[in-house]
Amino acid sequence: EMCIRDRMVQERARRVSALMEDVLEVARLDGSTERAETEVRPLDELVRRAVRSVTTPGQAGLEIRVVRAALVETDARRVERILANLVSNAFRHGAAPVRVEVEGAVVRVHDQGPGFPAELLARGPVRFRTGAGQAAP
Repeated sequence: EMCIRDRMVQERARRVSALMEDVLEVARLDGSTERAETEVRPLDELVRRAVRSVTTPGQAGLEIRVVRAALVETDARRVERILANLVSNAFRHGAAPVRVEVEGAVVRVHDQGPGFPAELLARGPVRFRTGAGQAAP
C-alpha cells in the first residue's frame, strides 16, 4: 500500500514532467526545429477530448457549451494540450463552476476564481509567468 507522501511525490513528479514537456514543445516550435501538423477538425470535438483528458466523467462544476460549431484547420494535438491546460488550471487555480464555451473558432474558459492581479495584467503577457508567489517590483 502506497502512503500519502509517496502519492504526493508521484503527483508532483507527473506535474513537473508535463510542465517540462510543454516547455520543450514551445522551445521546438520557437526554434523552428518542428513544424505544426495541421488538419481540419471540428473544434467542439477537440474541446471535448481535451476536457475528458483532465476531468472525471460527470465531474461536478463543469459545463461544455457549444454556441456555434465550426471546423478549424489546426494542429489538433497541440490545441488539445493547450485546452487541457486551460481547463485543469481553471479547476486548480480558479474555482468551480468551470464553463468551456465554443463559439465558431473561439474557445472561452470561464471559472469563478479571483483572476490575475491587476499589476500583472497591466504589464501584458510574459511567457511562463503566472504571478503566483511573485512580488511586485
